[in-house]
Amino acid sequence: AGIQWSLDRNGGSNATTRALHDLLIKEADAVMAAAKNGSAWEAWFRTGDPFAPFDDSEPTGTSHLIRHGVDIGEAFKVGPLKWRASNATDDLNNTKAAIEWADAWLGMPDGMYFGDEEVGGQHSPSRGTETCSVVETAYALRAAYEITGEAAHFDRLERVVFNALPAALWPDATANVYHHASNQIETGADQYAYDLYYCCTANVHQGWPKFVAGLVGLAEDDTPVVAGLAPSTTVLPDGTTLDVGGAYPFADDATLASDRNLTVRLRVPCWVENFTADGVPLAPCGFADVALVENVSMPISWTAPLETRQWRPSDRDGQAAITPGAIEVFRGPLTLALRPETAVNETNIYGTIKRREVMLEEDATWNYALDVASFEVS
Repeated sequence: AGIQWSLDRNGGSNATTRALHDLLIKEADAVMAAAKNGSAWEAWFRTGDPFAPFDDSEPTGTSHLIRHGVDIGEAFKVGPLKWRASNATDDLNNTKAAIEWADAWLGMPDGMYFGDEEVGGQHSPSRGTETCSVVETAYALRAAYEITGEAAHFDRLERVVFNALPAALWPDATANVYHHASNQIETGADQYAYDLYYCCTANVHQGWPKFVAGLVGLAEDDTPVVAGLAPSTTVLPDGTTLDVGGAYPFADDATLASDRNLTVRLRVPCWVENFTADGVPLAPCGFADVALVENVSMPISWTAPLETRQWRPSDRDGQAAITPGAIEVFRGPLTLALRPETAVNETNIYGTIKRREVMLEEDATWNYALDVASFEVS
């Protein structure tokens, strides 16, 4: 971190700093390559098979790390971080490869990948993932977005933060689950109860605070960049206040306002249709500069289309157990869900801290069918 800090501030002109950074990259690659059945994260996200047999006792621990859900999430940012010193295109683009790899092998409907500790067993829509994995993936996606400027990475960040993170937390954020499973009816007790789990409780701050802190940033030319349309107020380095108003992601409109005349760079999501700022159409999946007038609110609106994805059996290892026909439904950054009737068993565990086991009611109906051709959301 210290070497990268120095690089950021002297433009890499210090020969010693550059040499040390190059050495660190070579050493990291050497450690990954030394694993008996492992490879560098970049190569793993291109061709790795998480279900292939492996030796969990190999000396570097890499065979475990590349199959451990939390490390997978952390590694989503490895390529772009490495690119800052390597300038290699493959490094810059590796987050995209990581997302595609996770979706192909381990995809969950809430933007995450299943990884209940180490990846293994059979992959199905009802597997779960750790809260640690959720928040580490969120932070990694934010870092990858900030380095690459890829609007799609912030799209995925919002999918994780607006869906997986709330599922992992009790509504007042006083408890978390070790594992959450978006599509599993037998997850009431043990690791699926809402409690204060050791690593997750220590790590959960990587979620909401770092997401909110990344909603607005500065581009290389010091132009304020509005990455997220969730409601926020930002005080810029020169004292200017920038407000984002509205109820996103639960509304299809928002407002931008500043207490000074200000040009801001606005991210337009990739999933969006009919996106306009002050009535001017803007192309999806990119950025556009808009001029704010002092104390005048600029309206922003869009259409969030409904999208569906059907689970199908796969010939990939670990996925043969998938039952065909399950449907995921998305509207913009949100995954739509049907919540059956539940009961909560609540006990005190640490003073005022409570443990909550959420169980299906005995007579709850959960096995609905969905006619994809005709359904609509009102």
